[in-house]
Amino acid sequence: MIYFCIDLFVCIFEVLVYKRFLNSFIGRQKVNDGVSFGSLFALASIWAFVGKFNIPILNFACMLLVFILYITEYDSRVRHKVVLVLLYVGVGFLVEPIGYVVLQLLKETEASTDLRYYFVMILSTVFRAIIVEVFCIMKRKKDIYAEHLPEETTYVLVSVPAISIVCCCLLIKIVDINITSEIAMLCMAVMIAIILCNYLIFYMMHRYSVLMREKHESELFIKEQKFNEDFYNEIQENFETIQGIRHNIKNQLLGIRDTLEQAGGVKAKEKLDEICGELDNQDDWVITSNAVINSILKSKVNIAKRHDIRMEIKIQVPMELSADCGDIGILYGNLLDNAIEASSNVPVHKRYIYLESKFKDRSLLLKIINSKAPDQNSDLVTTKKDKKRHGRGIQSVRKIVDKYNGVVLFQDKKDYFEVTAALNGVELIK
Repeated sequence: MIYFCIDLFVCIFEVLVYKRFLNSFIGRQKVNDGVSFGSLFALASIWAFVGKFNIPILNFACMLLVFILYITEYDSRVRHKVVLVLLYVGVGFLVEPIGYVVLQLLKETEASTDLRYYFVMILSTVFRAIIVEVFCIMKRKKDIYAEHLPEETTYVLVSVPAISIVCCCLLIKIVDINITSEIAMLCMAVMIAIILCNYLIFYMMHRYSVLMREKHESELFIKEQKFNEDFYNEIQENFETIQGIRHNIKNQLLGIRDTLEQAGGVKAKEKLDEICGELDNQDDWVITSNAVINSILKSKVNIAKRHDIRMEIKIQVPMELSADCGDIGILYGNLLDNAIEASSNVPVHKRYIYLESKFKDRSLLLKIINSKAPDQNSDLVTTKKDKKRHGRGIQSVRKIVDKYNGVVLFQDKKDYFEVTAALNGVELIK
């Protein structure tokens, strides 16, 4: 009974290490913690019971079945799950030759067979847990996205632990035929080489995934920039067209007004005065002479009004600058969207956004201060459901700033948030 308890303890520990591995590489579990730990204990118990028969092939098949059943509790693609199971089995098998060599060397001691066996089993389990933890730490620090790798790369990745398993089996056979100190040292050297090969492949996977992600983000950024540039060019053209139409209509109405005044049309004169007044009020909506920035600010002001957010704007920007209108749209639009989102989460009487922007010494300067909840967005975490899109918005701002060799600074002041950005090398177009 005591041996079964030891087997059960080791199996539970093994599945917990596996759970740690899956949490690092997937993290999205479809069941709650109670169900997860309940199934973990049940699978570990079955594994320990099968281990009592001392049949290596049966024990391996049961271990593989346990890993496959437990990974079904996680939310990921089937191909990704298969890769992770094989990767974990391959990494786990790296310690098998070490355990076998140690077991053979312990035969020369006076310890009992059971004592030697369980000592080596616990030692191998701990060593396996250390290797898995190292891989998990590497993944967390390097942000490896295994499920986004191409299918061909996945096959290559799977072949590495598979070959490692074959090598481990061959080493065990060598040790079983003839165990000497020289053979033991040689086996240890081969096992270290296998571990290093797995690490290098893992590192290459990381570099490849980073390049793929950066390429994907660059493509998205280029598409977004092109879309915004076309959009704001159209806005600028429409703005200039509307300004011309408004100016012509106003002059025509003034001419009709003078004609009616001479003819004595008092009521018609009053109506035309009202129309001209409305046109004058529309002209007051021109916040800045820069058509692109003006269109963005008018749009965001209307959104802020719908959320009962007070806005104060101080802007001194020339009519035309050398900066791409798409870049300006991304900078002002994304930062104002974030400010409106954060300010919307506080009581109405505390909602405000202050924007100041000016052009000075070939630099376009922008500062936005907005109210926020004290315990929200301390690390630029969005409250929107579409968190990936929000993340791309901040990344797009940083890319625009880098493009102009500028600087952007985000500061959390507890009750309010302040962002300052500067685009350098911007020329005034006269």
